[in-house]
This record gives sequence, C-alpha cells and structure tokens, in this order.
Amino acid sequence: MRYCPRCHQLIRAKEVQCSHCGATLKAFGHEGIDLFHAIGDTPLCETCTYHLDNTCTYTKRPTARECTLYRDIHQPLPPTRPKAPVPFSLAWFRQNPGWVAIGALILLSLLLALWQRR
Repeated sequence: MRYCPRCHQLIRAKEVQCSHCGATLKAFGHEGIDLFHAIGDTPLCETCTYHLDNTCTYTKRPTARECTLYRDIHQPLPPTRPKAPVPFSLAWFRQNPGWVAIGALILLSLLLALWQRR
C-alpha cells in the first residue's frame, strides 16, 4: 500500500490510476513503470541523482514535475550482485552459434559414416 501523491489517499501499490482523484500513478498504463510526481512547487530534478551528475536526458529537465527515471539523492542505492564470470569456452559457444551448428553437423555425419561402415 502507498499514498497517492495528489490526494494522499491510501491505494494499492500496483494501481495504475488513483481511484479517488484519477491521478496517473504508473507510466504508459503499465503497472511495472512507476511515475514519480513532484510535491509542492519544487521540480523533481533538484533532488534527482541523474540531474546532479548530468546524465539525465529527459527533455523537460530541469523543470520536470513528473518523471519515470527519478532517483532520490537521499535514498541509498540498492546493492548490486557482481556477475559471475563466464568460462571462455561457454562464451565462445554463445557468440558463435553458426560455427557450433556446422561443427555438430560434421561430427554427426562422421559418426553416421563410421556406424554405416561396420
């Protein structure tokens, strides 16, 4: 449960639109894309990480009142898991599926030729 940024009524977290005031809570009508709203007269950009490190590409910057990419500078970043290294052979097979298929066909034809010889 969370509160609507416009009317401050309690609503379900996956609601796309507030049932009380009709405010849009999710971007593009998709429940997985949060739409952040500015509170008061201060635009979101003043407290956004992307604005402060100059990586924001939003066209309404620096006066955006609504944004889907907003990240509050006061909130800690979530921890990230390091990716496990992929062994060289497995990485090569993933990058060259055509060669793998040709090699498999050659191997299969050799096995069939040897089996027919007996």
